[in-house]
Amino acid sequence: MLAGGVVAAGLLASSMVHGEAWWARYSPQIWMIPPVIAAACLLAHCGAGFSLHPKQKVQAEACTTISRIAAWAVLANMLGNSAMVAWAYFPAQATTTRELRQQLARLSQAGQPIEVDFRQFRTIRLRLDAYGILYAERALPTDASVHAFAGSQAVYRYASPTRDLSRE
Repeated sequence: MLAGGVVAAGLLASSMVHGEAWWARYSPQIWMIPPVIAAACLLAHCGAGFSLHPKQKVQAEACTTISRIAAWAVLANMLGNSAMVAWAYFPAQATTTRELRQQLARLSQAGQPIEVDFRQFRTIRLRLDAYGILYAERALPTDASVHAFAGSQAVYRYASPTRDLSRE
C-alpha cells in the first residue's frame, strides 16, 4: 500500500512542474492517481496477516476488505464516468467530423478559391491542403457571405472572381 502512495505522490509531484497543472491537457498523469491507489488497495490483501498476532490478523483482514471495496468503488466510478463522457462525446464528434469532411469535399469539388479567417483554428489549414482547396488567409467580417467550418470557429467565403489567390 505504501508503494502505491509513493507512486501516486510521484505522479502528483510530476504534474507540479507546470504552472497550469489543473488543466488536464497539461498534466494527464494526474488521471493515473486513482487507479494507482485502487491497485494498491486491491493488492494490499496479498501480504496481509502473515506475521500478525491472531487478533491483529482479523483486524488486517477487515481493513483489506474495506480497502478492496473502496478500490472497486473508485474503479467503478471511473468506468461510469468514462462511459458517460463517451456516450455524449463520441456521437457528437463523429457527426461533426462527417459534416466537416462533407463540407471540405464540396469545397474541393467546386474548385473555387476561398478566403479563410482561421481565427484560433489554424490546423484546418492542413485539411484544406489535404483536400486541394486553394485559399488565402484574410480577416473576414461576420456577415451573410461568411460560412463556418463544421466544429470550428474558422470561417470562409468564396473569393471574389477578380482576385488571384495563387499569388497570395
